Amino acid sequence: MSNCSHCCHELTTSDQLCPHCGETVPASPTAEEPIARFTNIAEAGYFHSELEGHLDCEVHLKTQDHFDAPSASWWTDYILTVPTTDADRAIAVLKQLVSDTDNSDFHDFGIESAPDRAVLPDVTQSQDSRIHWMPIVLTLAAGTFVVWATNQVQFGLRGQADRDVNGISLWDTMSTNEEPWVQKLPGGRRREISVSPDQDIAILREDTDGDGILDRVSHVHSGQ
Repeated sequence: MSNCSHCCHELTTSDQLCPHCGETVPASPTAEEPIARFTNIAEAGYFHSELEGHLDCEVHLKTQDHFDAPSASWWTDYILTVPTTDADRAIAVLKQLVSDTDNSDFHDFGIESAPDRAVLPDVTQSQDSRIHWMPIVLTLAAGTFVVWATNQVQFGLRGQADRDVNGISLWDTMSTNEEPWVQKLPGGRRREISVSPDQDIAILREDTDGDGILDRVSHVHSGQ
């Protein structure tokens, strides 16, 4: 299999220009092979780092941009690539890592996807088992940082001294919002996080297939 070295889309032997990104196809096939695609940069970065620690080969993280003109929507996929000779080993390691973290945003390039599940059971996670939850919170926090910064006065933050005294945390900040924090994903999927300051519990609800129904619920304790 040959893939474009710029956008990682699969090429035919007759392609001189990539039909997706328009870049010139090199004379020799790329030495890298894409092994997985993610829709969340925090999750992609996490697994990129984990693979680097588990493998003795180079692991690259590339981006693939998409634009849908009729809906005027734009999104980015994050693709992990490794040398072709190490692809089988890398896929096996990545599958195990994904299985350990119960991550639903992993798309395997070479392996059949798991059967769809209409309704998934509630999952309770401890302080030491928040691997799939923390990247989501960090992504949400990054997306709402400007709003948070313009409303600092609500939290009594007038300088570093006040931060040190008050000990305002990400958990505290999220719990001040009465409405769920919403993250929209490609394909109509979304995540909603609600934080209960009284019980120190965050409730993560996910629409995993884009049908408008929140079919997955997880409870996470702050550990404070």
